[in-house]
Amino acid sequence: MNLQALRHSNEEVAELDELLVWNNLVEPGDRVATSLRGNLGDRGALEKFLARDLREISDLESSDLSSAYER
Repeated sequence: MNLQALRHSNEEVAELDELLVWNNLVEPGDRVATSLRGNLGDRGALEKFLARDLREISDLESSDLSSAYER
């Protein structure tokens, strides 16, 4: 087994990776990121962000998501 396979087989490491991405991606207290993460979890929110999905979710409108993705 190589390091890559070991790394991706460990759910705790994957969760840490997602958290590190968020910590580098947004400023503390970012309303859109907080809402996305609260509604979808770190992984689901990253998937929505990377897909640039503009579908409204909870308290976020398409315009909120669009401006956040541009930042």
